[in-house]
This record gives sequence, structure tokens and C-alpha cells, in this order.
Amino acid sequence: NTPLTSQETYSHSVFADTRQWVKENLVDYVIPQIYWTKDNPAAPYEEIATWWNDVVKGTNVNLYVGHGVFQLYESEEEAWTTTNPIKEQIAFNKTLDQIKGSAFFRFSYLVPEKPYFTGPGKEHLMAHSKDFKETYKNIAVLPKSKSLPLGKVTAPKGVNLSDSTISFSDGNELYGEE
Repeated sequence: NTPLTSQETYSHSVFADTRQWVKENLVDYVIPQIYWTKDNPAAPYEEIATWWNDVVKGTNVNLYVGHGVFQLYESEEEAWTTTNPIKEQIAFNKTLDQIKGSAFFRFSYLVPEKPYFTGPGKEHLMAHSKDFKETYKNIAVLPKSKSLPLGKVTAPKGVNLSDSTISFSDGNELYGEE
């Protein structure tokens, strides 16, 4: 139901038919980038999320939503500067039965203490960072995907924690080399 004058409409100008890929179970998961608020007239968040929820229903494709965290820093729209639409989006996602989780662009924007964030955008990120910390206060284990075959997983080797950075070897360093 998005306007035909909008580039956000599915039927107007599709360059990659991800809906068809989902319907034919050609992909394991899809992450639509829904970087708008619920009040955006061209692509209201809740309408787009509901549409994708319905697209994956009855398929073996997992649905995750891509959220535009960068908007909290870069946008000057009131919806992004006075509220945290992403908190509302995550709550809305929980009302839909097919959404399995979220992905964030850019992930670094979830750490607003970094020195490269400055000015009013940093203030917006800082003001809303508590929402993310509350939403994700517990570490989550990735859910098992019913559509993917079980594989043999080996424990990583050489696990090392240094300056808050974890490094390891996964045992596949020579993959593809003869």
C-alpha cells in the first residue's frame, strides 16, 4: 500500500525479486532494511514489517528486520531526534509471529561513547542508548533454524581475550587452498 510514486513500493521498480526468492525458498533468511518510522508516509514501518511478515509465512525462510540506527545520529527529523522509533519497532516486531530478530546498521552506532560521534547526533544516540541496553540486557543465543540442516560444529581454537577483543581460530583458515 505504499504510494506508486515512492521508490519504496515493491511493485513499482523491483531490481531483485526477494519476495519471489522467499516464496520459492531459495534463501535461508531475509533481512529487509526498514529504515523508516511508523509515520513515514512513503513506507510506514509497521505496514512494511507486516507485509514482510506475511511474505515469509508458510515458507522455510527466516525473517529478521534491518533497523536504521544511523538515523538516530544522522537524521534531523523530529521522529528520530525526540523519540527512539527503533525501541517502538522492536516492540511491534514482537506482535508479529514470523520476525525472528533484528539487525542494526550501523552496529557501531550502538556505542555512542566513541569519540567520532559529535554534536547533536551524539546527544540523540546517548539519550537513546539506554533503550538498547534495556532491550538487550541479556545475552541471547541465536535460535536454531528449522530450515537449515544440522552441521558438525567444532569448538574454536586459540581463543584469546585482549583489550575487550576476542580472537580465535575456527579451523578453516586453509579453506579453499590446495
